[in-house]
Amino acid sequence: MDSNAFFDSVRLFADTDLKVERDKSTFLFSCRGQDILGKLVRRAGALFVEEGGAEYPAVLWISRRLGAMDRLAERLRSTLQASREKSFVSPAGQLLDALSASPKDEDIVIEDVLTQADDVLARRPAGTCEVLYLTSDAGEGKTTIIEELAIRRSEAFLKRESEWIVLPISLAGRPFLRFDDVIVATLANRFRFLDLFYQSLLFLVKYGFVVLAFDGFEEMFVETSSGEAISALGNLMSDLGGEGTILIAARSAYFEFRGVGAQTRIYESLGGASFEFSRIKIERWSKAHFVAYAKLRGHSEDEADNLYQVTADRLGGDHSILTRPVLVRRFLDIAKEKGSVTDLLVELGKTPSDYFSTFVRGLLAREASKWLDRSGGPLAPLLTIDQHEVLLAAIAREMWTLRSSSIPLEIVQTVAELFCESNGLSPIFSRQVLERVADHSLLRTDETARKLLRFDHEEFYYFFLGRALGAGLSRDAEADAADIMRRGALPRAAVEESIRTVVRLGIDPRKTAMLVGRAVAGEPLASFSSENAGIMVMELLSGTAGDQVKISNVMIPARALEELNMRAVSFEKCMFQRGALVTKDVEDVRVVSCAFEELTLPSSVGRVEGIEFDDTTVVHCLRFDGDEAAMFDPSSIRNVLLAVGLLRGQMPLSGGIQALVSDEATTVFRRALRLYQRSSEINSGTFTTKLGAQAPIFENEVLPALLRVGILKDVPYAGRGMQQRYRLTVLPGDLQRALDEAKGSFPAFCAAWPP
Repeated sequence: MDSNAFFDSVRLFADTDLKVERDKSTFLFSCRGQDILGKLVRRAGALFVEEGGAEYPAVLWISRRLGAMDRLAERLRSTLQASREKSFVSPAGQLLDALSASPKDEDIVIEDVLTQADDVLARRPAGTCEVLYLTSDAGEGKTTIIEELAIRRSEAFLKRESEWIVLPISLAGRPFLRFDDVIVATLANRFRFLDLFYQSLLFLVKYGFVVLAFDGFEEMFVETSSGEAISALGNLMSDLGGEGTILIAARSAYFEFRGVGAQTRIYESLGGASFEFSRIKIERWSKAHFVAYAKLRGHSEDEADNLYQVTADRLGGDHSILTRPVLVRRFLDIAKEKGSVTDLLVELGKTPSDYFSTFVRGLLAREASKWLDRSGGPLAPLLTIDQHEVLLAAIAREMWTLRSSSIPLEIVQTVAELFCESNGLSPIFSRQVLERVADHSLLRTDETARKLLRFDHEEFYYFFLGRALGAGLSRDAEADAADIMRRGALPRAAVEESIRTVVRLGIDPRKTAMLVGRAVAGEPLASFSSENAGIMVMELLSGTAGDQVKISNVMIPARALEELNMRAVSFEKCMFQRGALVTKDVEDVRVVSCAFEELTLPSSVGRVEGIEFDDTTVVHCLRFDGDEAAMFDPSSIRNVLLAVGLLRGQMPLSGGIQALVSDEATTVFRRALRLYQRSSEINSGTFTTKLGAQAPIFENEVLPALLRVGILKDVPYAGRGMQQRYRLTVLPGDLQRALDEAKGSFPAFCAAWPP
């Protein structure tokens, strides 16, 4: 950092936009209402600040004196410790490291996710922005790991054992456009810290003093039509100018998706910033994790081992109650209170496909036994277990309507009041319900604002939202179901619970599928209603039989045709998102006047039986499994559909059905292009290691052509040894389209570039 960069940085922390007053090396400005007078000196080539008779390295002085990082670290520690999981057990996982650390595409097994994540974040490389993805299914500990990281790093910082901290930013799964609003709101509302502007915080992130940890942005890497979330990430990384480290916790990693649309949107917003990605995938708990956690909860090792073994014998060792931390915690709550969970295990064993419902009812039974009438008469439960379910479903429905996983206490009490009226509860009972609802064991105060309530875990939120939707479907209440479906993209867990509710009540799922279709009739295909309906009808119709069912004008989700198990169904004027067609047990399925964004067929397919397309159905893109090339020509696509029996008639292709063949240079280029999903700049040695025996083709044929047409460009290499470093200058989506149009010919691709 030179003196000009120093003063530019100081201005980010000053109270006003006025220039910092300076006379040569002496400066004066106001920060948080305090006048700061100092002098800039250089010692042995490094920049130092003299203030109050003491001397500090310039960058450290900015971080601790102006950035108030000691106060921030203390605020983080005190706030997070109040809700800290005292019986924390770090899970195992898998690491796919950044290209600069490991060019291989192989996951490395790790025993301690917390330690490994800390090690990755501690690298804080200069000259590039590093993004660590922390991925898992719901309830497997992403939030706990982030908060534990933040506490440990804050404690180390305050002891002067570390120079950086982790700042957790909870996004609660809500879509948004601006990271700055969310970050500033978190600092002010959750951590009660008002000493930093957004730009001054970015300075601390750029220089490695703060790692931003975004938690709960579940759809960040899913290819949506808007791309708003991905653009927000790209804009933030662009603001950081290719510096700093970010942690993002999500359920699905972006680079696990085959398409390049999401990657393209990130590239669009990054500009020239340098970045690289790594990922840690959390694995579910093993017996050792369960026993270790139970011991921390006060059980002896023999008790913990016996509890695990009894449960595993009845439900299986891979059951969610034993492998998902959020459910293990609740399970041990019941075990501690009852002294035995035998009755619950017996009940769970009777309904293995509906274990979560039975598990939740066990929690509600525990709660109902505590909600007793205290008005002076005989002790009696205020609500039955079923009434607890209905009340929580109404609260979940209100959250969904307001598009927020946290809602004000006043709204929760209003919902409870309406519930009491509709159930005919006496005024005495109603008053007590309103007083107790905020303390329900499955609800908790939102960490960002004490007057907001949320479910104890999103798993419970989705469960009760599914119950609300299932109740509407079971009552043939089309308008009620339609209102829920049009509010947003329903979580898969909510959809599955709604279907289980319908099945539990003995209602024909095929009849319900037609009800869902009617509920969204008239809605545009590009709508939440249509997409939610498509997911639901495919779930409802899978594995069922009966009279012919017609499904019209819905969006069929990606991958819905994999392992297809369906009978007597007609799809008309539907849109099928991309996915593979793998029939498992199919009979009399018709596809009429529909469209496929992209259809993938098995490369070894002979003839497809049980499903038939009509002549008006359009397949925009056809692929074969295992081949990245695509077919767009309508006549060629028609010939393939005829050959495999998806269209009436027969027209075998010469050579049989096989994967589309690209020339070797195109194949090598596609493999090299995949590396840019993990980094924006790649060293020549990485290409050599990754491409293996095909590296000479890349070096001698592909690379010179890409440099000549400007798809790759040389950038400075700052590492050891003699290597070249190359940056991708073109959006991946544009390259993908050009490659597809070249029909597997690398010379044709180069000749047509730029398109």
